[in-house]
Amino acid sequence: MLVLYGHNPKNIRAGDALVERALTPDLSAGGSNARPLDDDSRLGVAMIDCGPVVLRSFEPADIDALYSFRNDPNITDVLTGFSFGFSRADLKDWIESQRHDRTRLVWAIATKEDDMCIGQIGLYEIDHRLGTAELGAQIGDKGQHGRGIGRLVYTAALRYAFEELRLHKVWGKILETNEPPLALTKKLGFRQDGVLRDAQFRKGRYANVVLISILDSEWFELHGEKKQP
Repeated sequence: MLVLYGHNPKNIRAGDALVERALTPDLSAGGSNARPLDDDSRLGVAMIDCGPVVLRSFEPADIDALYSFRNDPNITDVLTGFSFGFSRADLKDWIESQRHDRTRLVWAIATKEDDMCIGQIGLYEIDHRLGTAELGAQIGDKGQHGRGIGRLVYTAALRYAFEELRLHKVWGKILETNEPPLALTKKLGFRQDGVLRDAQFRKGRYANVVLISILDSEWFELHGEKKQP
């Protein structure tokens, strides 16, 4: 479900100045106090400062933005998920369901300036015994494309997965035809695990799905950090 809309591989460096200022997200806004997944039936997510955007819990005010993103075929056609329409009632129920689902942590991506929801990113199918989770994202506001936001929020979610949740592996699925996120995730340290042939159907044609993953050891080696004992 990994995707970065509007990023041309040639322009991945276009937001480098922005990335350099905020590549290491500030987890102090809630990461250290994040509630364990098995501690309560009503779950929250840590707010994470990513510079120009923050990752936060979804609010009812986000429904209109989600409705626009989830029903835009230009967005959903390049995703491995979200392939059918959603009503506002569906999305209201979905937001509430996130608070009780112990297998996922999903953040709204919101602009720091006006707190507008521009997309979402999440860790799905969290398995604490295996130490694994799927990373998925959707940046639906076309006005935010090409600004390096994707790299910032992916870095933040991965840092949270490995440093706060102490996961061992984060994996993802990307349409083989969706080259920009394949290029970005490779740059972040993901490796290709394999290809699922004709695993999705988009625009009247079958499409292959690429499986990618990154291990905690690979993350810390690439970013020059070590796990705390």
